[in-house]
Amino acid sequence: MKGKYAYYALGEALAHLLSKKASFSLATGFARVYAAAFSRDLKSIMGNLKEIMPPATGVKELKKLAKTVVTDFAAYLVDFFYTYKFSGEFIKKHIEIRGLEHLDKELSRGKGVLLASAHLGNWEMGGMTLARMGYPIWGIAVKHKDERIDKIFQRRRAQNGLKIILLGSNLKNCYRVLRSNQILALNADRLFGEGGTAVDFFNRRVRFPRGIARLSLATGARIVPAFFIRNGYNQYFLEIQKPLEGRTEEEQVQHFAVRLEGIIRRHPTQWFIFQPFWEMPEWPN
Repeated sequence: MKGKYAYYALGEALAHLLSKKASFSLATGFARVYAAAFSRDLKSIMGNLKEIMPPATGVKELKKLAKTVVTDFAAYLVDFFYTYKFSGEFIKKHIEIRGLEHLDKELSRGKGVLLASAHLGNWEMGGMTLARMGYPIWGIAVKHKDERIDKIFQRRRAQNGLKIILLGSNLKNCYRVLRSNQILALNADRLFGEGGTAVDFFNRRVRFPRGIARLSLATGARIVPAFFIRNGYNQYFLEIQKPLEGRTEEEQVQHFAVRLEGIIRRHPTQWFIFQPFWEMPEWPN
């Protein structure tokens, strides 16, 4: 599902012209057409779902779930485009926040917090929510290949107080955030490049990024998993969990994989990985 600037520009324009409900209906309709036309993308999603769903889940059900992943991602984009209307009042009315005490407790230690999320739900809105609530938060983000798309994302983040450190920039920036007792947030489920740490994930061996665990062990900042999930139209919850345990990189990364597996099982169609995460099986036409 490679994003094109025209789609993002159209989405941003419609967010200023239409009601959110109207944009949601339009995006859902487009997503259904996309899911029917781009079978290659759908097969990749089905391959990922096969590993996280019960063994008895058949191809027909996997295909139905894969189409829901596409429509849920369309909802993610609509939510993102409408964050120009984000406010404290919106948070009070539409977002249930669970486990905020875990974040507050770790900040009271004075060593900063490593907030570990994933490509699950709306991680952008999760960071914006905490920023709007007054928490000093920086997110590590991958720069979009298209500068115009990147500007759209950066504009929305900046409007809502979410500061960004680009992936691959000077590591000193990350240490500076933690030394200042601030929050450094990143998605820790997808490995970019080589390396990583092998973990058990849905009864398979896969490599997860290890950078967050290295930062934790080097700085004393603990890793706090957090996930922002869509729970119906214009309703969401931000789940902040207890810090991870583990004395080594391997133990901490494995514990994160366990936490992530648990929440993916509850919300499988909001895990937005569109490339094969494991080797894909052959599907009948």
